[in-house]
Amino acid sequence: MKIIVAEDQIDLQEELVYFLCRIGYASIGVSNGRELDQAMARSQPDLLLLDIGLPGEDGVDIASRLRDTPGLTIVMLTARSGKEDRIRSFESGADNFLVKPVDYRELQAVLERVSQRLPGLAGPLVAPQAWQLLHPECLLRSPRGQEVALTASEFSLLECMVRRAGQPATRRELIEAQGHDYMTYDERRIEVRISRLRKKIRDVTARDDPVKSERGAGYAFKAPCVMT
Repeated sequence: MKIIVAEDQIDLQEELVYFLCRIGYASIGVSNGRELDQAMARSQPDLLLLDIGLPGEDGVDIASRLRDTPGLTIVMLTARSGKEDRIRSFESGADNFLVKPVDYRELQAVLERVSQRLPGLAGPLVAPQAWQLLHPECLLRSPRGQEVALTASEFSLLECMVRRAGQPATRRELIEAQGHDYMTYDERRIEVRISRLRKKIRDVTARDDPVKSERGAGYAFKAPCVMT
């Protein structure tokens, strides 16, 4: 199941995307309606977690215009729990409603119910062909069980790419994921680090390398991957 998190509070957006990726759902984050439209043009999601209080076009208006999108489930997020917000959300076409701060057990229960309605899906199961990015061990595990030991910097690069769910991470995103200032950082250093990382993966997996360069866009992890 593919999920888009539309939330303008970046810390919360990243926290939700991290949680969703960690339990096995392909997820990306956007901050407003324009970014959401761009993301949906690239790949149609199965579920949209939609903040009711987005800047510009708010969540209720977005839900109203997307309500007839085939196969799309909309779950509204709001810091307010009043009856009026719930009514407006459901009238706009939302399928469910969650109050912030989000209870992750409740969120997971909602996702599991949705996944059971989708053809061929029964929850966030790790497919046999999926890679795994293991946080405590700082490892990348191939679908065949081969393990690549990563440095903290290499893990940050892969984590940034995996969170993009197949879409390219820009050089700026990769630089900032390592805690550097994009304006003063030499971009060629990222290219060198990515090149070394790809070689390390190929050395362990016998040429199986899911990290791909996207010309003019950045780098992408082009294979299913679950973060644990």
